[in-house]
Amino acid sequence: MSMIRDAAKGQTCSLRLIPYCDDATVVLAHISADAMGRVASKQMDIHGAFACSRCHDIIDLRGDEWKRIEPHLITLRKLAGLIETQRILVDMGLIEFKGELK
Repeated sequence: MSMIRDAAKGQTCSLRLIPYCDDATVVLAHISADAMGRVASKQMDIHGAFACSRCHDIIDLRGDEWKRIEPHLITLRKLAGLIETQRILVDMGLIEFKGELK
């Protein structure tokens, strides 16, 4: 397991797809660039977000809950979750950003 995937342990879900989010089990969920969630190949770990199991299922289009959420909201939460997770990873020293963080 990579240090980035391991860093998800004990974190809160950064996707927060309310009311489905449960924070019970958080893992690193790789974020697909495809709006419909299809993935041609596995993304790098820096392209992931901390996600609870329910939110992870939704962005991977598993089960039926994703059908109850507007696709643009899922895309927005994936982007917001990715940004939040990357900031946490920078703070943890697991990814390096050369420049000024604002």
